[in-house]
Amino acid sequence: MSTTHEISRDSLTHQIRQRLARFRVWVLEDRSVKWLFVLPAFLYAVAWVLYPMVFLFRLSVFSDVGGTFVGLQNFVSVLDSVTFTNAVKNTLVFAVPAVTLKIVLGLGVAVAFDELTRDRDLVQTLLLMPMVLTPFAVGLMFRWFFDSELGIINYLLGAAGVSGPVWLSTPGVAMASVIIADVWQWTPFAFVMLYAALQSVPRDLIEAAMMDGANWFQRFRYIILPQLYSVLTITTLILLIMSFKGGDKIFAMTGGGPGSTTKTLTMLIYENAFSFLNSAKAAAMSVLFLVVIIVIGNLFVLVLSRIRGET
Repeated sequence: MSTTHEISRDSLTHQIRQRLARFRVWVLEDRSVKWLFVLPAFLYAVAWVLYPMVFLFRLSVFSDVGGTFVGLQNFVSVLDSVTFTNAVKNTLVFAVPAVTLKIVLGLGVAVAFDELTRDRDLVQTLLLMPMVLTPFAVGLMFRWFFDSELGIINYLLGAAGVSGPVWLSTPGVAMASVIIADVWQWTPFAFVMLYAALQSVPRDLIEAAMMDGANWFQRFRYIILPQLYSVLTITTLILLIMSFKGGDKIFAMTGGGPGSTTKTLTMLIYENAFSFLNSAKAAAMSVLFLVVIIVIGNLFVLVLSRIRGET
């Protein structure tokens, strides 16, 4: 009886193996199966990327949803608007210093962390914590920090005998406050990218330079930094796009004020779409914003290709 059970079990095992083998051959050789596996991702891209994009472009040349065709009138209206020009200027004033500080600080922290020999896990955890928080939560947190009456920044300044400014209600100072908050949150991203790139720098080159008498600055300038150019370019592009898109932190801290001195392009698009219910104008702004991002992205890709060609 036991022999019969063993034979049937072996037969079943053999059948399962044969079916799995046929299934493996079917998956690997049948092209239609490969498309079947790609289909969910394709449908997701169509539903959440392609269709919204087509709808956006269509809406930008109409007067409204279901309205009449107006051609480029929405784009002309947007480009002639002083509000749009100020929003673009504010976006640049916010993004360029913020990205520059993130790259410089991220590179400095990455180099310092690479030299660290103790408590690396603890330090790394503390460095990455800001990146885990949502931008809106960071905005609320720094809004309290920079509060002129109850904030911890003015409290510490007052304890040192210095009268702190009204951070979030003074033009110029408000933008600086927002930049500080953004740099605090996203410098860890630059640190992660650049520290990972540092690990790919050949150690034998550094050791050879040390034996030749090169000091730390010379080793960094002529050996380490050239190896980081590609990652620096990619990281700068990602951070720049994130800064262009990031309006939620600013909204939480200043709401675009005082006046409209911290109102960026994303905030203006949101305001036109949901506050003024002018969806066609918001769509035109979004298309222009997309064109700017594409142009900047292509410029960075060109720079990256030249860097890789030289190396």
